[in-house]
Amino acid sequence: NAAFNSHISLELKECEVDGAQLKQPYIGQNTIVGTKGFAAVIAHDAILAINKFEIKDNNGNITGYYDNNEFKNLSNGIIANKCNLFLENNKFENINADPAYANKYNGTAIFASDIDLTGLKPPGFYSLNQTGFGSDVSAGDPASFSNCDYGIVAEKMNVNSTNNNMNVIKAGYSVKGSGGREVYLADNFIQSNNDGIQLLFNDNAESLIVENNTIDFGYLHHGSSTNEIPIHGIIVMDNGTSSSEPQIINNTISSASINAVRSGITLNRASNYEVGGNDVDLHGAANEQGGIRAFGCNNIAINCNTVDGSAASLGPAPDLINRQAGIHVFGAGYSGNVGCNTVDQFHNGILFEGSANNQSFDITGNNFNTHHYGLHLTQSSRVGAQDRRGNLWNVDPVNTTTGENAIYEDPNSQGYPALNPIIVDAIVGTSPIWPNFVQPANWFQPPNPGTSGNFTCDSPIIIGDEFCDTYSPCPWPCNHTDAIDDEVIDGTLQNPPYTDETLYMLQSELYAALNRDSILLNSDSLLQAFYNNSQTEAFATFESVNEELLELYQLDETVYNSLQQNNTTIETLMNDIGTKLEQMQDETLSNADIVIQQNEVSALQGQLSSLINTNNNAVQLAQTSELLTTASLEITNNGAPATETIELNEQSINEVYLNTIAEGKYSFEPTEESTLLSIANQCPLSGGAAVFTARSLYFLIDPNMIYDDRNLCLQQGIILREQKDKTPNIFSVYPNPANNIVNVVYTLNENDNAKFVLYDNLGRQLFEKNLNNNNTQLQLDVSNINSGIYFYVIYVNKAQEYKGKIVIAR
Repeated sequence: NAAFNSHISLELKECEVDGAQLKQPYIGQNTIVGTKGFAAVIAHDAILAINKFEIKDNNGNITGYYDNNEFKNLSNGIIANKCNLFLENNKFENINADPAYANKYNGTAIFASDIDLTGLKPPGFYSLNQTGFGSDVSAGDPASFSNCDYGIVAEKMNVNSTNNNMNVIKAGYSVKGSGGREVYLADNFIQSNNDGIQLLFNDNAESLIVENNTIDFGYLHHGSSTNEIPIHGIIVMDNGTSSSEPQIINNTISSASINAVRSGITLNRASNYEVGGNDVDLHGAANEQGGIRAFGCNNIAINCNTVDGSAASLGPAPDLINRQAGIHVFGAGYSGNVGCNTVDQFHNGILFEGSANNQSFDITGNNFNTHHYGLHLTQSSRVGAQDRRGNLWNVDPVNTTTGENAIYEDPNSQGYPALNPIIVDAIVGTSPIWPNFVQPANWFQPPNPGTSGNFTCDSPIIIGDEFCDTYSPCPWPCNHTDAIDDEVIDGTLQNPPYTDETLYMLQSELYAALNRDSILLNSDSLLQAFYNNSQTEAFATFESVNEELLELYQLDETVYNSLQQNNTTIETLMNDIGTKLEQMQDETLSNADIVIQQNEVSALQGQLSSLINTNNNAVQLAQTSELLTTASLEITNNGAPATETIELNEQSINEVYLNTIAEGKYSFEPTEESTLLSIANQCPLSGGAAVFTARSLYFLIDPNMIYDDRNLCLQQGIILREQKDKTPNIFSVYPNPANNIVNVVYTLNENDNAKFVLYDNLGRQLFEKNLNNNNTQLQLDVSNINSGIYFYVIYVNKAQEYKGKIVIAR
């Protein structure tokens, strides 16, 4: 094993460290020894170049290749604290936690942290650069990580990790606290038992990109029991304050687990994320909860993903899968879009719950395939008008009696869909656009006179992959008005379906949107008046706290560029040192030549030390400012006029965050743990966005915690309404196409009142006929109606029960 510190540079090549071959304890040894070695390398304040691959001569020509380093049968591989690491040509095998060692992240192949283990030194600006042997398993690329508990864990580090084959590990990556730094995870194959990639509290990372990874999660392996369950392909847990634009793009995520899978991609309190071009395939998972889930997120873009589920989830909704969805958005913040996704084989295709301030929220160009419910808005949803957004329902619901292509759970049957209307031509050209099964019937509406098409910015109509390939010219930006904003502004929003807490959240989100968008603020006098009148509200105080948090980790651009340039120079100097060390092995060198080489190496090491000190001093100055800002924010937060539970929740969560994560601490006092758990176990519709933040923070304590929002909300008097099964009525309409006569054959339950209503392709009612409960057939004369495509709805007890289209042709 190797242990060292004080800015020493290390080059390691062709080494094998086998922790199973331990020496016996020496006489008088009082430290605990496990059944395997503690770690191969332990480093503090150092630069590690464990990456020699090419053999070069004195002229720089490649003459051969070194064998790889191997670290195996250990409790840990490399433990690096406040180090720069350059890792290549390394294999980690059987790195599993030995309980004899109680160190942080025991069982990790590579652990790199800028949080000083002694607690004495402030953060610096360190980087982990690592690459494997390739990620093409079919081509035989060897595994960089095999049979390990954790692949790579990094805290407050710049991270660049690519081209790995992570073969049968518990979890691939856990990257935490990289605010003001860069994270790049790409071109990896990860076969994990639990999470493939964890991204935790990287709010305000200078850059965060996760792309082109293949994640196959849900495999049982060494030491695993059958009750150990996979969790997520990729999970993001944040605080909702990021000002950067993180990306999770072009990844392939799948699971064939027989156990419960939570989701392919989960984002909790994430901001500004682009989740695009991913292929999420959960068809082999028996109880998947969702393909892509976004809870309490702000300004998210979920675009151009393909999400496939399991056919086992398509039937009527038992409690287990009632909220299971291809894409699930719960409590979206002040903007976002869900566009051009293809979803298939889920109970719900795309499910919305909770409020979403929709100044720029769009549901656009999505393809709904086989589902029980295609597009599903719960009664608490608020996404605003969707004016000609180009969504397509390609097939009828899997169960046409209990299922719907599109359903809005409006408790008043005919009221609130007007606040979230879907506006689109029933037919574009010769193609029907309205789906056959919609509840309630008045949810889909024709465009205003003088407008037409299936996109606001038609010409041509762009849908599905065509849009995803071009990203232009439609559909963004396609602005639309919001009929509900006036009620949010003046506080007259009615209940049901919106609770008082929902009104607070909508006002808070609208205020945040106005505070961050001066163009929007100045576009309307009502918005300006609302903004000015809200300055004394608690949510205005909390927005000022969030606004300061946005700046907390952002370094001055000149300083940041200097830090990155210094890191590039550090890598160059390490390569130069490696070259000098190679040259010193030349047996023809004289003693005088060797001394010259040694002096040159020492000079290079001096430059390294100087650059690292420069970086650390710059970051330490920034941290001093951060601590002052944090102290000021605590005063501001404590002074907020919070009286209601939803306000007190946000105040309490801000206090915990400012005392921990904002100061680089990732553990909590018992009272803080109790506060987090208490708020995390509230219904988000009554407890507000702080509930999602509490869940992000509590993930650091118990990553396997599950929250049953349906029951949590029910306990707090809020019903997440479910569609109940009933004894179905039976309807049949024929012939289709029809000439002069249309027959309606039906059976009705006792005491049911029903009627048949026919509409033209503009949604205008042509006629209605009552269905007599004592009969089973109604014959309709349509000889006076022109040839064309028409739509019919059968209402039972004033609720839409059955619908479809019929062609009249002569």
